[in-house]
Amino acid sequence: MPGSKRFTVLSLAAAAALMLSACGGGGPAAPSAESKGLKAVLIEVQKPGDKGPIDSMIAALNKGAKDYGYESVKDVYVADPAQSEQALRQFAGQGYNLVISTFSPPQGATSTVAAEFPNVSFVNVQGDPAFKGAPSNMASYSTDDVSAGYLWGVLAGSVTKSGKIGFESGPRYGSSDNVLAGMLQGVRAVNANATVTDTYTDSYDNAAQGKQIANQLYGSGVDVIASLAAGAEVGIREAAAEKPDSRLIITANAPSPTEPASIAASISPRFDSVVLKAMESVKKGDFKGGAVTVPIANDSWSIGAVGKAVPASAKAALDQALADLKAGKIKLKDGSALAELRAGRA
Repeated sequence: MPGSKRFTVLSLAAAAALMLSACGGGGPAAPSAESKGLKAVLIEVQKPGDKGPIDSMIAALNKGAKDYGYESVKDVYVADPAQSEQALRQFAGQGYNLVISTFSPPQGATSTVAAEFPNVSFVNVQGDPAFKGAPSNMASYSTDDVSAGYLWGVLAGSVTKSGKIGFESGPRYGSSDNVLAGMLQGVRAVNANATVTDTYTDSYDNAAQGKQIANQLYGSGVDVIASLAAGAEVGIREAAAEKPDSRLIITANAPSPTEPASIAASISPRFDSVVLKAMESVKKGDFKGGAVTVPIANDSWSIGAVGKAVPASAKAALDQALADLKAGKIKLKDGSALAELRAGRA
């Protein structure tokens, strides 16, 4: 099975050029697997090449094509999330059986288009967990971000020397609030006197802004930044590399065998398993819509590489926190309690 075909949508005109065929009359419907074979498309609003969640989902798309016998798979990068509805509608109209969107910006558009194509299965990966009103042929998958944030907090609180910790994310939404809420609780579990400053870039691809914010954080005395910034993390890494002995990063991106010394650890979401699960369910004919949070006990996040800057005691605390979370021994508040957690009242 060949790899997925890549498209980049930069404008509505370019999106229109993707249209290979128009829907026939009688309302939209997907072709049966028996007549034409299964087809799936992944529509991403973060740029591929991040060595993180997007690349892992593309790899899963290609693996699923081979494992489940899909006739065709494609991944589409929509540079402007406001144009995602156009792309979603076009591929649903071209007879794709499974249409997958990523993160919260296209979540509403996915719901709108799913209602127009009731015979097509739609999935949104890691959107806003509070999203309501999706039709029955749309599933919204999210990972256990509160528990992931707790792990980040335990590690950050264990390795900081200054007692000042940063959290740098792309645009703020429900998932980032959940991670931050968990992180605040994790930090306080191991280092009650440490402080956490949260910051946000205006896009997940703005590396220049990522570096600017990181330098501001490091310049204020922060010595550990937990990064949920995706592609903008390139800038955070550049800032950390200027003083690698005193500037650490905890990353949500997948681990690399050649990570720089500034990477304390990779604690990353397993979005690849969500893509594979969706492809399998469509193949089997048992796809179901609805909101699904994949718990940490099911490895929705995993601890990857841990850097040399992390002492054995901090690694032990991290491993114990993961074991306790999986065993249900730790009860956490989610992003709805963020104001109280920031104020130290929860």
